[in-house]
Order: sequence, then structure tokens, then C-alpha cells
Amino acid sequence: MNVPSDAELWYDPADMPILREDAKDAAEIEETKQRTIVGYVKDGFTPESAVAAVQGQNVTLLQHSGLVSVQLQPPGGPAGREPDVQQARDLVEMVQKIYLGVGTVLTYDEARNMLNQAGAELPLGQQPQGNGKAPAAVGS
Repeated sequence: MNVPSDAELWYDPADMPILREDAKDAAEIEETKQRTIVGYVKDGFTPESAVAAVQGQNVTLLQHSGLVSVQLQPPGGPAGREPDVQQARDLVEMVQKIYLGVGTVLTYDEARNMLNQAGAELPLGQQPQGNGKAPAAVGS
């Protein structure tokens, strides 16, 4: 058989199931790496060190950022925060969470009672003023 000197050998991978399986395996490996990186960052490690640790398969490359997940903080927030600042933050978080239940599982007064027990000092018996819609963005 005569083969021209400038000829190239090629193949069509479309009909090769083994190559599709290899691609699937590679995609699953990349997904696992991605989830591992996200987990490291959520646990407080720097993104750069998380990527390096996964790429190098070496957890000793992980460097902690000094920040921790809110789930790891003691109730009431991190130690050392001013009590008044902490109480204000706690009340704001409570308002945000309780707001979603008002009118569906809580009445206005039930919500106000819960907030008052936490120190909000809101008057009872008054319906909130407004049109029931979310407030407009500042400056609009």
C-alpha cells in the first residue's frame, strides 16, 4: 500500500463508547474537585490555597483565612462584640426572619411580641404603614 508522505492518521471518536466513558469519568473527577474546593473555602480556607491543595493533592498547602462559618460561632455572635451592637444585629436578623411569616403563620401582633421579647420595644395593636410592597431602593 502506498501512503503519501503528507498523509495523517485520524479517527472519529463518535463511534467509540470507551472514549465517551472516559469523558464522563473526567467530568465527575472535575466535579469532585470543584466541590472539594468550595468546601475548603466554606470552612474558612483561602480560595487560592484551596485550589492549590486540590490541584497538588496536598492538604498541607491549605492556609486558613482566620474567618469561620457562622455555624461555628457561639450563639450571640463572635466574642468581643459590643453588647449593644450585638443586640441590634440580633434584632435586625430576627426582623428579617419573622417578616416572612407575618400574614401567613404569624399575625402582626405575634411578630411584634416576639421582637419585643428580644428588646425591640415596638408598639402593639398597630398595623404597619405602607402599601404592603417592598420598600423602594434608596435614591429612587
